[in-house]
Amino acid sequence: MAIEFLSAPATENINVGNAIYHNGDVDTYIQFTGNRIRIAAGGTVKFDSDNTYLTSINNDNWSGTDLSVANGGTGASSASAARTNLGLGTAATSASTDFVAVTGDTMTGDLAVNGGKLLIGATSSFHGSADLQITGASSNYARIALKDSDGTNQVGFIDSSAGALDFISQNNTSKGEINLRQYDGTTSTTALHVDSAANIGIGTTSPSEKLDVSGNIQVGDGGSGASIKYNSTNRGTILVNGSEIMRLEAAGNVGIGTTSPAYKLDVNGTAHYTGNVSLDDSVQAIFGTGSDLKIYHDGSNSYVLDDGTGELRINSGNAVRIRKHDNETMALFTANGACELYHDNSKKIETTSAGITVTGAITATGDITAFSDERLKEDIRPLEDSLEKVQAIEGVSFVKKNDEDKKQKIGFIAQQLKEVLPEVVHENEDGIHSVAYGNITALLVEAVKEQQEIIGQLEKRIIKLENRL
Repeated sequence: MAIEFLSAPATENINVGNAIYHNGDVDTYIQFTGNRIRIAAGGTVKFDSDNTYLTSINNDNWSGTDLSVANGGTGASSASAARTNLGLGTAATSASTDFVAVTGDTMTGDLAVNGGKLLIGATSSFHGSADLQITGASSNYARIALKDSDGTNQVGFIDSSAGALDFISQNNTSKGEINLRQYDGTTSTTALHVDSAANIGIGTTSPSEKLDVSGNIQVGDGGSGASIKYNSTNRGTILVNGSEIMRLEAAGNVGIGTTSPAYKLDVNGTAHYTGNVSLDDSVQAIFGTGSDLKIYHDGSNSYVLDDGTGELRINSGNAVRIRKHDNETMALFTANGACELYHDNSKKIETTSAGITVTGAITATGDITAFSDERLKEDIRPLEDSLEKVQAIEGVSFVKKNDEDKKQKIGFIAQQLKEVLPEVVHENEDGIHSVAYGNITALLVEAVKEQQEIIGQLEKRIIKLENRL
């Protein structure tokens, strides 16, 4: 059945029951319960209840395909033609491959873009190669939100005003977790996991630290420059220009210049320190593969122990001085092997090219001897005029100028003795004379022998005189 509306005065209404009527102007209405279809001037079809446009047309000849229409569009005799020619959001466009959606439209079902670009919030791509572009309503950011049907779990991407890309994960009102997974078509493997405490796990889904890596690590390319490696054998290495310079073993041993550290710190090469090296009491600094030299302090005393087979040598280009902690000199070893021993910062013994110089008294609990072996002597001659020489020398008493006690002593004046017996007088490089008192004994012995010879002769003369009486 067809219903035809003939011309009627503009001011008159035409009604067909409550279903179809004309308002006398230019619009015709098809009335349904709660809604009506309005055919306006120009052929526009609207739902009059909310003044929206026709949103769906169904044609059985199109095998149930629905064509969605908004804000007008071009006509089409088939679903394929409609997908090609229909423009949504504006009037029909001249570019048949463009698909433009109007602000506020809601779409249900699937959206497939084949061979084109999907632009949201824009009509052209800011980068020609971008297949998907989202332009935000604000000049500061563009947002993407993904969530489940009840809104409990959701993630979002926010492009901030600083140009950074923020990724947000939320589990209801709590912080959500983030997973980066790899899928081979059968099995899904988590490559990166971020938990609700912001701990990042690589190779693990239960990170216990801010960065927790299960597996091998390399920082740097392992070639030129510096790089760090950590592998599953519980070993960490530092490389420079591809060569290993430092290693940390699972046992806690650290090696510098060695790939097999046997100690907590094992260095192969020269080490330089700008600060102190501190060792606790009784902790030894050990030198030599056989622990030959040990230096340590036991809390009370300090020790230098040489258990090696060679010598303990202290080499210096100049002098070696041994001092107490208050800078009091105890010994000084100078050039050419000269040695000085001190008491209360006063030099008491000095070795020189001539022998030993002693300042002060010498006390011996044993004999003081000198070599007198005939095998060590030559040009041996008896002493002559010993008694005469003894009579020529003069013994004196004196007080040394530097003697604080001003104690009276006896001896000889070296310069006077030198005139009589120069063999027992010595002069050092400073012009100070000294006397070999022990050597005068030989002169005294011979003088006594000469004197005894004289006494013997006198005794014989006395006997002869007594016999004459």
